Amino acid sequence: MYHSIDIAKLLMAVFVVAIHTHPGISIGKNADFYITDVLTKIAVPYFFVTSGFFIGRKLSFNEDGTLYSSNILYVKHYLRRILLLYIIWSVFYGCVELYEWLLTPSCERISILSFFVSCGMSFLFVGTYYHMWYLQSMILAVIALFLFLRIISYKNLTIIGCVTYIIGSVVNIYMSDTISSISATLYYRCFYNVFCIALPFIIWGIFIARYHRPIRYSFVLAPIFYLLYIVEASFVHFSCDSNMSVSRLTMLLPTTVFIFNVIKETPINISEKASTIFRQLSTLIYFIHPLVIFGIGHIMKDFQNVNSFIWFISIVFLSIILAYCVLRLTKYVKVLKYSF
Repeated sequence: MYHSIDIAKLLMAVFVVAIHTHPGISIGKNADFYITDVLTKIAVPYFFVTSGFFIGRKLSFNEDGTLYSSNILYVKHYLRRILLLYIIWSVFYGCVELYEWLLTPSCERISILSFFVSCGMSFLFVGTYYHMWYLQSMILAVIALFLFLRIISYKNLTIIGCVTYIIGSVVNIYMSDTISSISATLYYRCFYNVFCIALPFIIWGIFIARYHRPIRYSFVLAPIFYLLYIVEASFVHFSCDSNMSVSRLTMLLPTTVFIFNVIKETPINISEKASTIFRQLSTLIYFIHPLVIFGIGHIMKDFQNVNSFIWFISIVFLSIILAYCVLRLTKYVKVLKYSF
């Protein structure tokens, strides 16, 4: 039914690859900034809004906007599914981390006990690899949402989500140096990822699902807020304080929400099977591409230094090929279905 959302998810997965490969660096620092830190930064927020939207379609609410207690069955089922996905890929990338640890000269690497303790702490608070924070935050945010929605209406929680996002954004942009000693801790990063990023975007997805009507003027507001987002990013980037962070700008929230609504309301006529493949490929590309970056980076160490755009295209191409192979192999190796 919402084929455009699935197609956009594939594009957002490619955006994530761009974030991790910096395709514009060969053109110049400013070009790389607008590609990596502005254009593609909508990707993970879009994933959160999408998840919230489909969660919201499954949940049942009381007249006051709070959850029915019967939703516990769906929430448990949803959490089991993403927790299994998180465990599978965490173990996989834990092995990658172990391989990297073995490659480190013995005089420079931490002890094996410290390594496993570090992996365990990362698993609990930020994810075992640099892209796994998304699932870890999703799990904790869904648990928090279920608890909050038992006593707070989804409309009021949407407002609270906006407030926590704005506070987190302002702190992240203008106070990053002041709280640098705190923000480096796993506990702060976990709290920030869950309550200032994941929860606000997920609850907006739920709000869109429950609103039952298209958000008016989204086709006009989406480009307006996107322009404001670019202006804000430019101001922060080119300000006299070069240490300001642009990872989570205030305008990113409304920009993502209105762009998602535009995508949702854009009809695309493809088969349900094709839409499912787009959705599954996007998930696999997201989880597989760091492996491709790691593998190619070790096999051809100087390749990524030739041209950043060619490096990006190569990683996208190989990630799509590998993701498609996993989909095809699922017909014969059923256990692979749990990887997406």
